[in-house]
Amino acid sequence: MNFSGKVALITGAGSPQGIGFATARLLAQQGSKIAITSTTERIGERARELAAEGADVFALPADLRDHARTHALVGEVFARYGRFGHPRQ
Repeated sequence: MNFSGKVALITGAGSPQGIGFATARLLAQQGSKIAITSTTERIGERARELAAEGADVFALPADLRDHARTHALVGEVFARYGRFGHPRQ
């Protein structure tokens, strides 16, 4: 699969053994730009791991039950990448 040029926001990516982080790693390996989040600051560690593997990644802690924080998270992804998903043709 080729995800080059696509943007993915992966939630629940804080655990190094979890499905969220595994998904982020796989999408990054396939060329996707990655935004990752979890409820704790450890998300920064996951971002550093992905960046060391060559991923275009940034991370923000966010509790998605907090509407304002979720809105801010989406805004920051748009500010960085200008979109979600694939580029407009």
